[in-house]
Amino acid sequence: MMPTNQTYLRPNTIEEALRFADQHQDDFSYLAGGTDVWVNRQQGTNQTGGLVDISQLEELREIAIEDQTLRIGAL
Repeated sequence: MMPTNQTYLRPNTIEEALRFADQHQDDFSYLAGGTDVWVNRQQGTNQTGGLVDISQLEELREIAIEDQTLRIGAL
């Protein structure tokens, strides 16, 4: 069952996402697509009160390995 008291936040920057996460420590999940988060919430295995949706952050659009280094950045 989905919690009825939940917060949904969609930051515009990574800094804003980190600020949201700091403000809601211990009671949030990151959402970056959502399949597992929504399934877990429906099954009752994720009862956090809030979601920080990072799916639209341009800075996280690309994840690549270059010369044995993980690089995260915009396309």
